[in-house]
Amino acid sequence: MRAQRKDGNQGSVVAGFRACGCVVVPMSREAGFDLLVGLPHGRGWVCVEVKDGELSPSRRELTDAEREFSELCQYRGLPWVLVESLEAAVGLANSQRRIAMILEGAQVVFEIEP
Repeated sequence: MRAQRKDGNQGSVVAGFRACGCVVVPMSREAGFDLLVGLPHGRGWVCVEVKDGELSPSRRELTDAEREFSELCQYRGLPWVLVESLEAAVGLANSQRRIAMILEGAQVVFEIEP
């Protein structure tokens, strides 16, 4: 069995999540996804699959294990997200912050950039 390669942008995606206050746990290849990300303000955890958005679509396809895991998450109603860039990671972290603050009735201090 060959070792799983990390996508070239995974380091910047991890740094982006952490800069937004997320906790990031890199997963082993047996997990079926790349990162377990704890969202800010106790909003829970999300399974994140990282793909390099700069690659051609055929080189960004999910492996069988990744596809099976994403389908399991959908079936069980668990959060699973495909992230293809630093901007997507920051957008996810910020959108979760904004949603959390609206639900709590607090003033929105974090804005989502388009």
